[in-house]
Amino acid sequence: MGSRVSKTVLVVEDDPAVLCVLRIALRQADFDIVEASTGADALRLIGKRSPEGVILDLMLPDGQAGNVLDLLRVEVPPGPEWLVVSAMDPDEVRRKYGDLGRRFFPKPFDPWDLANSLRRSLR
Repeated sequence: MGSRVSKTVLVVEDDPAVLCVLRIALRQADFDIVEASTGADALRLIGKRSPEGVILDLMLPDGQAGNVLDLLRVEVPPGPEWLVVSAMDPDEVRRKYGDLGRRFFPKPFDPWDLANSLRRSLR
């Protein structure tokens, strides 16, 4: 019986409650988790750790979520899969960041749905 190789996911989230439920859901989905609470930390960790996936909150205390999103959108060849979560109004998200389609999960969201979505996109 072969062992499964866990994929690493960088979770960029400053809300401890959201981070807690994401930790639980992602671990149950067999992901290894690296955490950052600011965009600056996320940018450093993406370069250092090369995660296969990133979950990014758009409302970070240092205001650098847009810089992280810009990096994720242009990473080649293939950069990490990414999903965005936010309590921002979806129309405001579209105006600021464009249409994120199925990559956008408005808060509150189902953390298991998000983990499953990430797992599907990493296959």
